[in-house]
Amino acid sequence: MPGDLIIAAWPEQRFGQYASELYGILEEEPPASLKEFGDAIDYTVRKVGIDHVGISSDFNEGGGVDGWRDVGETRNVTAELLSRGYPRPISPSSGAATSCGCGNRRKTPPAL
Repeated sequence: MPGDLIIAAWPEQRFGQYASELYGILEEEPPASLKEFGDAIDYTVRKVGIDHVGISSDFNEGGGVDGWRDVGETRNVTAELLSRGYPRPISPSSGAATSCGCGNRRKTPPAL
């Protein structure tokens, strides 16, 4: 959120209200599982093609994926994608500016 220019321009009180409501929603919702994350990747690959899909992360407040809460669990994402038939190399990035991972020229996503 701090990098968002619109939100950064908000008065402190408005930002506080926004953040409070956002974190309230996040606390109510269970984190996605690795399977659900893999399903979302498969869906996206089918919709836009493998050459347009990347994987990245943002661990400021936790990853939001059960099994990929920090950079030490990145191998869990790799294992999930390999189990779905994605070829190596798969290396999800912990830097938001870098997207990599699925763009391995695979013609079709693995079957669900």
